[in-house]
Amino acid sequence: MFYLSEEYLIGFEKVAEINKWPTEQYASILQAMVVGKGLRVFSELSIQDCKDCPTLKNSLLTAYSVVSEVCRHRFRNCQKQTSETSADFAFMLNIHYNRWMDGEKACGDLEQMREHNWLSDIDPQNYPILRN
Repeated sequence: MFYLSEEYLIGFEKVAEINKWPTEQYASILQAMVVGKGLRVFSELSIQDCKDCPTLKNSLLTAYSVVSEVCRHRFRNCQKQTSETSADFAFMLNIHYNRWMDGEKACGDLEQMREHNWLSDIDPQNYPILRN
């Protein structure tokens, strides 16, 4: 069984770009990989929406509950696992934060928002990990 995630879509987009796949073929390639909710998304979207990568991606992420509030919760409650490196942990925090801000349609300078808000929204015990 396939579980769609933000990480999978990021990886998919990189592989697609490396292989120079046309964006209009993303839907047919992704369709073969998803089940359940993902298939329902494909069947409900128009052909034009399936060809529009941002629309397709947002629809899939919404169906799998990778929405702003979920990402905010994941960001605020993320804990470094013993099996992951500090870089892996920081990468995951960044994904959750970016998705949260995108979902909130945050306007302004995201770097400035990160500087002022980023550390205040995570568990203080993770500060030493992030500073490494």
